[in-house]
Amino acid sequence: MERAAARIGERRYSLSGNNCEHFVNWCATGVAISHQVAGSFKALVQLAAAAAWSLLALLVARVAFAD
Repeated sequence: MERAAARIGERRYSLSGNNCEHFVNWCATGVAISHQVAGSFKALVQLAAAAAWSLLALLVARVAFAD
């Protein structure tokens, strides 16, 4: 309760860096982390990597069949 009370009136909300899940975890453990944000970031990185590999495969195929 002391941690939560210490932040009454704070106006530093950020969806990715200081949201309600960050706050709850910080109150309970002292570590402000959002597993939802971390999971979303991981999925975004995986999507970008898959897109990059697909683009690379497309370019390689174009070069291979260009002749």
